[in-house]
Amino acid sequence: MGVAAVKGMRIVAAAMLGVSAAATWPPASSAETDKAAKPQAGTLSPEELDRIQKSFPQSTVPKDFFRRGKGPHGSGDPHAALGPGKLVKVALQHLSEGRRAEAMKTLNSGIERYPDDPQLRGIRGSIYLQHKEFAKALSDFEAGLKARPDDVLLLVNRAQTYRSFNRTDEALADLNRAIKLQPDLVAARFNRGALYLSLRKLEEARADFEHCVSVDPHEAAPRFNLAIVLAELGKREEAIAEMERFLKIARSDSWKKVAREQLAVWREGARAPEKGEGGGAREKASAAKDKAGKAN
Repeated sequence: MGVAAVKGMRIVAAAMLGVSAAATWPPASSAETDKAAKPQAGTLSPEELDRIQKSFPQSTVPKDFFRRGKGPHGSGDPHAALGPGKLVKVALQHLSEGRRAEAMKTLNSGIERYPDDPQLRGIRGSIYLQHKEFAKALSDFEAGLKARPDDVLLLVNRAQTYRSFNRTDEALADLNRAIKLQPDLVAARFNRGALYLSLRKLEEARADFEHCVSVDPHEAAPRFNLAIVLAELGKREEAIAEMERFLKIARSDSWKKVAREQLAVWREGARAPEKGEGGGAREKASAAKDKAGKAN
């Protein structure tokens, strides 16, 4: 399974998504942002699809492959002659064109014939993870890791699934192993940092987010969480500077809105000693901090 650092997974893990990831990630949003960004039933959002595709070899299937009426889709079982790698590409092509049901049918058929293939298991597990079908996702990731124990993206995604079951120690063990195998894997570092943040291990979280930034300065999500950690450590000016850097490179309008609101809270807090308004600012900052406590 090719390593794609997940530009954007929970994934994957998006990483496989980062399904995401992979593997996953960006940082967790507010309830309002989540509601606005939630995909329609049976679909993957563009961001989720992007994270899945970055975690596997890009499809070489021509864009009009499914409209030709010949080749493997011309008659009989369209996938009977395809091996696991080709089936992954066909499934990704279906996803890229909004056909989640067909993608799942392809993956299910492939896993019936190749039950131990880690790529097929990984991509199906990533889709389950994105749609919060955690038990099914865990089953696929465990099957994939049985066949390929050192697959870092499968480890990241299983860790995210463990977190969904509050199995924190197991999640941390998977992330530690992924980082030992590949120290610069952003998906693993980001998700471990988010886990540390949720456990209030702020210095450990800071180290992981700073490592993410050093590996990929143009990835926005680690900068958001790094800013939150810096603020929690009492380094407000550094937090403000980091959040401003986030705003310069972030592409999501909803996340830019969250960042601007957070900056306003911090700046209000900086003025509070003069105006006697610190209480409200502290309450708002505490609520905003919770948004970065998990990886997507």
